[in-house]
Amino acid sequence: MVIDKEINRNIYQNGNEFQKKIHLNFILDRILIDLIKNQNDKNSNVLSLKMKIGTDVYESIFNTKEVYNLMEQLSLKTINKKKVGLPKNVFLNINEDTGNKTVDKLLESTKFRVNLSIPVFTSDSKFCLIAYSNGFENSMSGGINIYIKEKNNWIYNTTFNEWIE
Repeated sequence: MVIDKEINRNIYQNGNEFQKKIHLNFILDRILIDLIKNQNDKNSNVLSLKMKIGTDVYESIFNTKEVYNLMEQLSLKTINKKKVGLPKNVFLNINEDTGNKTVDKLLESTKFRVNLSIPVFTSDSKFCLIAYSNGFENSMSGGINIYIKEKNNWIYNTTFNEWIE
């Protein structure tokens, strides 16, 4: 459900379809791993993150027990990426070597991409984190989204750790 919502957040902008053809990769697990590992009082970004998402939410997601839980999920890679239901205009990229590097490089630079991490959930299933990026090669932006579960539905809450390439 979260992956579907995240794909739609990256396809649609202001209620309009942003791109007709989307190339999806699940390659951002490392961003989540680095973020989760660096959540300690020595990290200067912790205070700004607590202010953005609220101390209660921060402590629910980044307490010691949850850090281990989130890291375990990322190490297991429990999602079968080939079985994710995708809209017909979203194509799961699987790197294939076609032999023509010049043509491949040109074609690759014109593809609109959405990159995701696997979603990770707190042990009480109240919060979900997923890293995303979207755009064209060498011109992408991204961040980490928090979803909150309300009445068996995942609702987007906020984005943090945003960046532009």
